[in-house]
Amino acid sequence: MGAPALADPAAEALVGLVRTLFVLPARARAVRRNTWLREQAAHVEKWRAALAVVQRAAPALVALEPRLRAALAPDFALAAFVAGASAAPVRAPQPIQAVAHGDRSRPRAVQPGSSGGGWIGGAAVFGLFVIIKLLVSLGSSSRTPSYSPVPPKTQYPVPDGGRSSAQNAADLRKQFEESQKALDAIKKRHNETNKLPAGRSSSVPGANLPVEDRPSYSFDRGLIEMCRDYEEGKTRIKPWLYGRWEAAGKPTVPGAYPLIHQTP
Repeated sequence: MGAPALADPAAEALVGLVRTLFVLPARARAVRRNTWLREQAAHVEKWRAALAVVQRAAPALVALEPRLRAALAPDFALAAFVAGASAAPVRAPQPIQAVAHGDRSRPRAVQPGSSGGGWIGGAAVFGLFVIIKLLVSLGSSSRTPSYSPVPPKTQYPVPDGGRSSAQNAADLRKQFEESQKALDAIKKRHNETNKLPAGRSSSVPGANLPVEDRPSYSFDRGLIEMCRDYEEGKTRIKPWLYGRWEAAGKPTVPGAYPLIHQTP
């Protein structure tokens, strides 16, 4: 069954981005989100309007990506965020030693006769240090045993906050099922309001129109890779816009493509 569709292509693309970010690990999700915000900073008003459309249609889906929703809010300084993320790191200045002009000072010459006295004093101090160390080691060896048992290492369980991995997995599964129910409701409402004439059906909106009248859809690199992995059997998770990727001729380069194939 095809993915639910919205009337606004920008809202469709934003829904696909949310689903893509949802299945990524935390670090990869942050990198993907920040990269998208830098690339789309010039079109922020369009994406804010698309976010409002998705928020009205499926608030549970928008709640899956609160950081993206906050970044597209009107009161968020997106320009300052993009400028800070794109700025080159500033290197700390190297310390500069000030040298007075004309300073040609040289190390003082060693006075005659001073090296002999220093060598004798250093030898006396070193000999005294060796004698004290021998006395201390002899006294400690007579009082301490020759063998000291090493206490065994004890491993203590690390508390996990009262939650097991099974509970965490159950919570994630519940969130995914709730989002899937919201998406199914959107699709049902869309099918009821956009019924085709008798004898014509399509799982992709616009696929049964003439080629010159069909809408175009944008595909980024991450979505194309996910569609190709699903087609080659590398994953069982069907991407959000897989049906449109097929109808657009299975493009391999990011960009906007019209629907060139009709579905039965």
